[in-house]
Amino acid sequence: MINKIINCKKRNIVDSFNNIEEVVEFIKSPNQEHFELVEYARTLDRSSDEYRYIKTNKLPAISINFTFNNGYITGKNASDPTGYLYLDIDGLTENDIEINKTYVCAYWRSLSNTGITIVIKVSGLNHHNYQEATREIAKLLDLPYDKNAVSIDRLTVLSYDPKAFYNDNTEVIPVQDLLPENPPPDLPTKSTHYNNNLRYNTKGYDCNGYELRFNNLDEVLADYPIKFDNDGVYDFGSENKIKYSYVHVPFKKVGTGNRENIMKSITYQIYALNQNAPKKLIMNYIKGVNSSFMIPPLSEKELSDTLNKLYCSSKKVEPIINGHRRFIYDDQKSLTTTEKRKFNIIRVNKERTEKTKQFLYDIMYAWNETNSGKLTINNLTKVSRMNRKTVQNYYSELKKLL
Repeated sequence: MINKIINCKKRNIVDSFNNIEEVVEFIKSPNQEHFELVEYARTLDRSSDEYRYIKTNKLPAISINFTFNNGYITGKNASDPTGYLYLDIDGLTENDIEINKTYVCAYWRSLSNTGITIVIKVSGLNHHNYQEATREIAKLLDLPYDKNAVSIDRLTVLSYDPKAFYNDNTEVIPVQDLLPENPPPDLPTKSTHYNNNLRYNTKGYDCNGYELRFNNLDEVLADYPIKFDNDGVYDFGSENKIKYSYVHVPFKKVGTGNRENIMKSITYQIYALNQNAPKKLIMNYIKGVNSSFMIPPLSEKELSDTLNKLYCSSKKVEPIINGHRRFIYDDQKSLTTTEKRKFNIIRVNKERTEKTKQFLYDIMYAWNETNSGKLTINNLTKVSRMNRKTVQNYYSELKKLL
């Protein structure tokens, strides 16, 4: 249950959503008054008093991580966890970062339309570990969240986003297993889990001179004339992210009912990426995953039968494409995670600026004075439904190009 309030200034609980799916449905199709208010707010300067007033006094809000007692949202009334964890990402959208939809069950644009709210299914969240859990899960999924937007009674203003994403069939991240940083035994901990920080180092788990691959970025990148810039970054752009395959191992233990399918998927992918590897090496890896994550583990015969079918198959086994990436980095630069994010944001903002200018130019080029009046900053703001300050910044430059 997700508690809802009238606005951020009035924290009395007036209603509740049963789950995040209902929240997303509201975000995608709010009532007309809500829609018009959000759209109008997006034309305002975020630092203006009017924008802040709309955000805090006119729009409903929710608190995602916990429910609250006594009909009022405040820290001392925090009650049960909802089963969800909220991350606020400011200044970046789904077009600018890589969202791992294996774990992210929902996301939608913020009120400003320049950031996103991300929701992840979790278990074991409580009043004592939510801050650490937020930090570790954001790190795990490589999400540059707003560290100032983490509190037990944190509010999220309900916005409008017709493309809001929801997927109920995502994995639940067990907080209690994640926080004690103890890697499972018998498993390579460097490259088995999907991680955007791996750049394109594809090897791991060395045995007798052969290294298992856990993704095929080396093959994918071979088709591109990669030339890193001075910062050691190559940007494919938000519209041309590369697609690749990687071995996905769950973060949590897997019980009866799902073990067979998950182990078959892992076996298929590790074999597809390493078809020239010794069978014993692949089998040892699969046994390690099985013993560390399956409860109870499958029998060795079941594992062996699955792998043997792949080795005996007359059909070519192709790895399943399940990952995408916008940025890659020069290994020789040894960039830190902080440096990568800084460089990424610079490039994201540059691309966003160019798209905004092109969008405004297209409107100005096709301007119809009969329908829209004289081409002015105010009229262009109304037609484009963009922030007036943004329009003002580019208006003179773009008008010279007409």
